[in-house]
Amino acid sequence: VHGRPCRVYRHRRTAVAQLLLDARHWGDRTHVVQGERRLSFTEHERAVARIAGHFRTLGVGKGDHVALFARNHAECTMAFWAAHCLGAVVDLCNAWWSAAELHGALDTVRPVVIVHDEDTADRVPAGITGVGVADLGALLHGDTAPDLPLPDVAEDDPALVLFTSGSTGAAKGVLLSQRSVVGNIHNLLLATHRLPGELDRHGSGSVNLVTVPLFHLAGVQVMTAALVTGAR
Repeated sequence: VHGRPCRVYRHRRTAVAQLLLDARHWGDRTHVVQGERRLSFTEHERAVARIAGHFRTLGVGKGDHVALFARNHAECTMAFWAAHCLGAVVDLCNAWWSAAELHGALDTVRPVVIVHDEDTADRVPAGITGVGVADLGALLHGDTAPDLPLPDVAEDDPALVLFTSGSTGAAKGVLLSQRSVVGNIHNLLLATHRLPGELDRHGSGSVNLVTVPLFHLAGVQVMTAALVTGAR
């Protein structure tokens, strides 16, 4: 760069959904654990493909917004990946918001679909298609699954909306590009020597306990890092 040598990650992904391709290295290794539920990386990808197909039938396409408004559920992580597979923008909404706070945030992003759970369902406004976590749970297992769709998106296309804490007023949406989300996770993995090409694919992998809310940036980092590094 400008005549000076610099390190370049040669095999860098250019879209969030492409990180699912790195997860194929881990196959039958267990990825998702919630209670008695267990999903391997292969089963996880198939579930993501089914949920993406379901979202498509609800009208979700490239550039549309899908809001996640629920506590931590395995279904929410797969809804996150499914929306990205369609080229949609994921809005991470605080599950502790009041109805007024949620409505204010949704007025700025205008999602086509909002994923909710039993605790948040009564705050979902009319006029937006709601999808319950229980409905997605029915799609996690099955004998067949469609091919995993991958979107035709540019690096600077929008990928994610995170909301500020709202400590001095209403929460404000921060729009992150595909490049930003992918670059953030790769920088994190570079610092800890865990880029996909640096890992022992025959090892047991690490185990992550998700104690942070998935609507927080830290939750996104734990979720994406676990996917591409073969972690449980």
